[in-house]
Amino acid sequence: LLEIGRSLMKRKTDLKRSAVIVFFGGQEWESLGSRDFVGQPFVPLVQTKAMFYLEMGGGTGEKEVFLAGSSTRPSLNQMSKKFLEPLGIKEGRTMDPASHEFGRDRTPFQDKGIPSLAFFTSDPRKLHLSRFSPESLDYEKLADATKLIYLSAYEFLTEP
Repeated sequence: LLEIGRSLMKRKTDLKRSAVIVFFGGQEWESLGSRDFVGQPFVPLVQTKAMFYLEMGGGTGEKEVFLAGSSTRPSLNQMSKKFLEPLGIKEGRTMDPASHEFGRDRTPFQDKGIPSLAFFTSDPRKLHLSRFSPESLDYEKLADATKLIYLSAYEFLTEP
């Protein structure tokens, strides 16, 4: 996330919107961090136009990304999809039915009407397995997902 922020700052004169890079903790505890941010934002929520969210960064398995949350603003999903093939990333199965699932950091934003798009780099059915460790992560896949999020965010931040 820091690299996405750093890359956006290098091109800040192109941006038509501001970007806030936020790290949340406490997802397993009812999305404590994101609920706190939405409850006490340091940027008025009315100015928050979208939330991009990385889940399971660097997950193992096929080079694919699962997108979730597109029902709240389908153009976010379409914007990201066009970058998949050039990056050599396969689109995972549709996850939008789970986009409002309780316990996700995007839920408090969606509850306030803020569109969100989540990028899962591992099949969500395999979340929080005991075999995950820093050694088991696919760092190349994480780098590709980071590029996808950067390209999606850049396009969103530069559109009129």
